[in-house]
Amino acid sequence: MDLPNDADDLAKRAVDLQNTVGLVDTVNRIISSAIEYVDDATHAGLTVQLHGSFISLASSSPTAAQADDLQYELGEGPTVDAFGCETWYRSGDLGQDERWPRWGPRAAALGLNSAVSLHFTLAGKPVAALTLYSSARDAFDNTAKLDLAALYASHAGIALNQARLLDSFEQALASRHIIGQAQGIVMERFGVDAEHAFAAIHRISVNSNTKVRIVAAQIVASRVIPTVKKQSSNPQS
Repeated sequence: MDLPNDADDLAKRAVDLQNTVGLVDTVNRIISSAIEYVDDATHAGLTVQLHGSFISLASSSPTAAQADDLQYELGEGPTVDAFGCETWYRSGDLGQDERWPRWGPRAAALGLNSAVSLHFTLAGKPVAALTLYSSARDAFDNTAKLDLAALYASHAGIALNQARLLDSFEQALASRHIIGQAQGIVMERFGVDAEHAFAAIHRISVNSNTKVRIVAAQIVASRVIPTVKKQSSNPQS
């Protein structure tokens, strides 16, 4: 992406986030849009602090979810640090980063070599952190674009806080659990991994114009998986 076009692209994404209804759909849109917007990003996770604990609210892949969960378990990593006072934390060589001596090598073992975490604030306090991962070393090294990514995070934080007025994090986590159950059913039925299972559920959502969490609940309740059609356009949940 060329820098002169970044501001226009950011404005469009901010409007898109503001027009997204519901907490679950908002966090999924934050994740997918961030991967599209930030160069080199291939995986993403969104973390919140709930009752004093770090909790994954959404992730783009099992790899991102595992990397985030390891940070919570070990108590170190860019996501954990992003809840401090800095706007963002970045590393271009996770396996050798001395700031996170336990988490970094384990992230590298997952195939993740770079990461950047950006926090969302409410009343000046961090309430969530968006972490982007890349398999490439020295990714996310353009400071100007990282500043724009931080601006994106501020817009995403506004959208997230607006969505919380309608839904709670607890409701979003319950929806995530249902989606995970539906993924498990699809994985068992078709012998696919978690990412392909979610992609199938997402396509059903698009084809039927039904929200992902509703499709997931239907699959869990009925154990029936609708026919999945190939799609040629960009999915929207």
